[in-house]
Amino acid sequence: MVSQLASSLYTYAHEHDKLEILNRVDKSQTYYKRLRDTNLILEASDLVKMTQGIETELLDQGLTAEEIASVTTLSAEFETSMKELGTSEAEGSTATKSLYQLIGEAKEIVDNQLNVHAEKFKTKNPAFYNQYFSASRVIMSGARHEKKTDGPATETPKPAN
Repeated sequence: MVSQLASSLYTYAHEHDKLEILNRVDKSQTYYKRLRDTNLILEASDLVKMTQGIETELLDQGLTAEEIASVTTLSAEFETSMKELGTSEAEGSTATKSLYQLIGEAKEIVDNQLNVHAEKFKTKNPAFYNQYFSASRVIMSGARHEKKTDGPATETPKPAN
């Protein structure tokens, strides 16, 4: 549809010695087929702008007002969908940032509160203490992807009698 619009504009420009339009639309059908969607829509929008004021002359080239309107509609619908996509990507980015913030807050709670309280069990209940820190390292290293740090001994210390 876009290449047909360009072809009609080319013929009109050639017949009426409109060099500016002629230079702008002097492209092959392959050129339009190879354009990315976003670039094709930009081209279509530019071509539709060039038709303004010469719609009746373009009828002689076989281009109807309905065809110009359909290119305009398709262009507008595509632009709207791209804006919606951009909005949803921005919302996803915001949600991801919020997720990282929540993970950071959870890490602070574990490091500053739970681990501090777990230290109390180091001598009173060493088996619990070691299991807690072993599980904590496995869970948090998967969540944080941090290098391993020195923690409690891997062997369960024997309780003092």
